[in-house]
Amino acid sequence: MKKLILISICATVAICGYLLVNDDFDLTSDEYKPINAKSVFKQKCIKCHSYLEKGDEYLIQMGYVKPKDPARSMIFRYLKGANVDGPENMPPKHDFTNVEVNLIRDWINSLNVRVSSHKKVTVAAEDELSNREVFNRCSLQFTNLPSSLSAKHLVEDIDKKLITGSQACVQLLEQASLDEHGKLINNNKVTQAILLNFQKIHNNWFNEWNFFTSMSTWGTFEVLDPGSMGFFFTRSLFDKNHRIKSIFSGTDSYEGMRESQHQQKYLQYKFKEEPRYKIDDYRFIYGLSIDGEYKKWSPSRVSSGTLIGVKKIASGRDILPIIVNSKDNQEEIKPAIEIEVNKDIHKGLGGGILGSENYVNLNLGQELGKSMDGGKIIPRRWAKAVVKELLCRELPVIPVKRVRPFVQKSSSLSFRKKESCMGCHATMDNLAYLVRNVEQAYSADAGGDGMIHSTHLRYHQPSTYLEEEKTAPDSDTNFHMRPAYGRFVYQDIYGKYHNKKVKNLDELGSIISDMDDFYLCTAKKYLNYLTGVDVSMSIFSLNSLSYKEQYFKDLLEQSAQQMKKSGDLKDGMRTLIKSRVYNSRKFDVIKE
Repeated sequence: MKKLILISICATVAICGYLLVNDDFDLTSDEYKPINAKSVFKQKCIKCHSYLEKGDEYLIQMGYVKPKDPARSMIFRYLKGANVDGPENMPPKHDFTNVEVNLIRDWINSLNVRVSSHKKVTVAAEDELSNREVFNRCSLQFTNLPSSLSAKHLVEDIDKKLITGSQACVQLLEQASLDEHGKLINNNKVTQAILLNFQKIHNNWFNEWNFFTSMSTWGTFEVLDPGSMGFFFTRSLFDKNHRIKSIFSGTDSYEGMRESQHQQKYLQYKFKEEPRYKIDDYRFIYGLSIDGEYKKWSPSRVSSGTLIGVKKIASGRDILPIIVNSKDNQEEIKPAIEIEVNKDIHKGLGGGILGSENYVNLNLGQELGKSMDGGKIIPRRWAKAVVKELLCRELPVIPVKRVRPFVQKSSSLSFRKKESCMGCHATMDNLAYLVRNVEQAYSADAGGDGMIHSTHLRYHQPSTYLEEEKTAPDSDTNFHMRPAYGRFVYQDIYGKYHNKKVKNLDELGSIISDMDDFYLCTAKKYLNYLTGVDVSMSIFSLNSLSYKEQYFKDLLEQSAQQMKKSGDLKDGMRTLIKSRVYNSRKFDVIKE
């Protein structure tokens, strides 16, 4: 009997050894996957990484492994030869064979997704809110009113144990739903407060708001609303027909639908220590003056009053016939000239919010009248804003090994020669190329008392005689007249590298609206508003997390996945409102 056992053990060892060294062996049986992966760990890893001896549930809960997703599993991303754009950082002479890498991949793919990835947490008994307290919390956040005043009927349902406090919060949010025209279905003080509060929240996600700069004019505030970027999100949150992807597609712009019992008498902009300017004392002008006289036009003014909805601005509503350019090239200031444009001042460049007139106007970052040349003069500020405000990332967002192909040693531009510079420029410049066809211009060359001129985008229709510029030129005088062409160069939060050619902002919008980074960024912002907790995006790439860090990482992932799956911002909010941290008096969790 002992001899038979010994033979059996030797045969098993021989089979395992054959599996570990033979690259051609066909591994198709599920029963071998876990044990073979663990054999690899035991042979090559456990001496330094003893935690790999622990069970699958531990590895999942600690964030080392993501079931059925090797590319987002930390263990797999560190393996040399994994080819998932991870660090691939292993000690010398400890490389895995192809078979061993495949064993680890198959083991991760075979893991049961039903195993919870949460490190078990709870709320201290003294900190746990009652259902009434939870609802009162969200009522104050959403409406600035206690729950007894905002939705008495929901309080009654809570007392009858028909709904929980979290469910009441979601129902309160849904009361501010918009109809197909963008107007509040139930128009009352409570729903108006909800709509206004979330519009303020969404506005705060964007840094630039001031049209009145050295390169612009205060009159722009009268015709363009700097809060329009927030309306893209507000419309999506409260209008069931505007899913998340609509934020990033098309050329439409949005504005507030407002009502007031009083006629609007004053201009939007107010100078310090000066009285408000009356609308009747001012007129909009365009073009060059002739003996001190200007052509007049009558664009719709940014409205004021109580916000009762979010509406699409009708195409062609406000047409500017002429813009004035004082600089016709990059080198020489020339006398001002009139350029006939017949411009719809609200029509975007595509990609929804990305190419909206206001977002590009506020973030263009170039001198008035300067055309893009592909080198020094491109809209880098806009590109940085997209990465920071919509993806919650700071440049650089690609690793050093990805930078080298973008370095141009023969370039006359110093930053193009250095890896340290191109770490940012590889992403930023390739995005900026998509907005090459615009520059800023005035509606009129100047103005006098009682005259208003404003700043708008001049769009250069690409020439059919010019080819796409697929390289990074030092300076190209025709750059602004070529068809838009760029690349999305980006390593996402989970380590996947993207280097995709992009020909317009709708294509860029499609890429962003498919990325986990956008949904995680949005979940992070909503969580920050609801709880005051500001989770760093670096948490998704850390090797070891505390139980609180792991909890918030998992919570954001759940919220993001719900939004991405349904296309509904409210589903992400629902996940956060139901969370343990939101139901805690101190917005805190402890180990269970």
